[in-house]
Amino acid sequence: MYNKSNNSGMVIFLIFIFSILAVLTFGLSFSWLWFWFIVPVFNAPVITVIQAIGISMLINLFKLGMYSQYEVKETSEDKLTVIVGYAISPLIILLVGYFITFLL
Repeated sequence: MYNKSNNSGMVIFLIFIFSILAVLTFGLSFSWLWFWFIVPVFNAPVITVIQAIGISMLINLFKLGMYSQYEVKETSEDKLTVIVGYAISPLIILLVGYFITFLL
């Protein structure tokens, strides 16, 4: 027999785990891209992963303000899919940035 309450608890747990993973991958990707492109061009200081997470959160706060008027009705599974995408997309961007550094 299918137990929906067990499934939703697991989905909430996975959303929590992948949210943390997304924050860490955004911070790591942001700090490396900053190091590769901003530091050499603008002679800016190198930032840590924690500082990059803070800057990413600030940028996302501004983006949230732009999109807060739209109400999206999603299931927990849909939210999990979106969060997994958020956790993976910075790694793809980092990979593209890594290849771009060879062109510089």
